[in-house]
Amino acid sequence: MALVLLIGSFLLGAVLSGVASAAIAVYWLGAFDSKFRDAPSAAFELEMWGLLALCLVALVVTVVAGLFFSGRLSASPRSMVSCALWGVAYPLLPRVIVALLEHFVDVENLLVPVVGWLYLIAFPALALFTLRVVKPHDQRHAL
Repeated sequence: MALVLLIGSFLLGAVLSGVASAAIAVYWLGAFDSKFRDAPSAAFELEMWGLLALCLVALVVTVVAGLFFSGRLSASPRSMVSCALWGVAYPLLPRVIVALLEHFVDVENLLVPVVGWLYLIAFPALALFTLRVVKPHDQRHAL
């Protein structure tokens, strides 16, 4: 049950921040391709499809990582808020990472998709890794 609550809080944070950042990027900043100039709602819809793909990958990764850490996860209010904050950061950081990579390498460089896939898979797993409960030393080794 703890795993379901943690995954739910991660995905809720990711969806809320993803929808808000997509709406800000499309409707306020106008940060979309010029072919969508007459139809910003189509650009917003495309952002939503990208968010759906991001959340589906996060769901699969968090389930696998959660099953790996199944005995060490707890759904305390503190861990659920922390997991939700990890989820809020999940759809926001790829824009920053791509912008930083564009300063150092060409957009068509192989490093961009490698870093993207590494982020896509490692970030949700890292979120659950930081939330695992470490058992005290005296409970691990019973004599």
